[in-house]
Formats: sequence, structure tokens, C-alpha cells
Amino acid sequence: MNVIKCFYILSFIIMSDAALEQNEIQIKPGKNLYSISLDNIECVFEANVQGGTGEKWYIKIGINDKETVCQINRNSETYLVFQNFKLKMNGKTPDNAMLMHKGLVLDGQFIFSKQDGSVKESPIFKSRLTTIVLGALKENKNEL
Repeated sequence: MNVIKCFYILSFIIMSDAALEQNEIQIKPGKNLYSISLDNIECVFEANVQGGTGEKWYIKIGINDKETVCQINRNSETYLVFQNFKLKMNGKTPDNAMLMHKGLVLDGQFIFSKQDGSVKESPIFKSRLTTIVLGALKENKNEL
């Protein structure tokens, strides 16, 4: 796992000085669309899933003087099978993305597009995840 990816995960946990917005969302079989905004930055999450009857997940956005982070996560195991997903950051250009399942980084199972400001599943995505993170450092000169 590279240092920047670790930085985003740890920074979200310790962003005590950050402006933080968090919403509980219910991800159900079928198409799902959720968004959250803070200080002119918007995080948009889309997913098509199967299995289960619905689960409690969280959509979060955190902004401090060093970074902006969008995150989707579930605090426990998921029974949902993700056909596809996309997390997009509007209002700032993200520098990095990460996908995790059960605490393990799923390298190669996602496609990060700095140009589009998003992360989505790759052709080898194995349909399981518990955390998606998009992060943008404050010194990012490509802000929208």
C-alpha cells in the first residue's frame, strides 16, 4: 500500500480539525444514488448491487487545511454484491483513490480517473468492498 493511500485513510480517522459531514445511507439491491456536499465540494456515489435486503452504509466528506476526502464505508461485513460503482468528487480534483474490503486494499480492482475526478470498478473487480476513498491535497493546483 503506498504512503498516500495510507495517509488518506489515517487522515480521515484523525481529521479532528476538519469540517465533517456524514450521512447514513441505505444501500439496497438495484440502483443506488447518494450525494453529500460541504463548502462547495460534492461527493456523488452511484452503485448497482445485488443480494441482501439493504444495509446501513455511510457517505462522508471531510475538509481541513491539508486535504479534502470523500468516503463511502460500511463498518462491518457486507452481503451485497456490487455489479458496478462510481464515487465522484465535484468542485476539486482528487489526487488519489483507494478501494478496500475487510481492511485490505484492493489494488487493481478499481480505476482512478483524475480527469473525471472519480473512482470506479475495473474489469477485474471481484464485486466486494467495504470502503471507497477519494482524496485531494490542499496544494492541488487543478481545482475546478
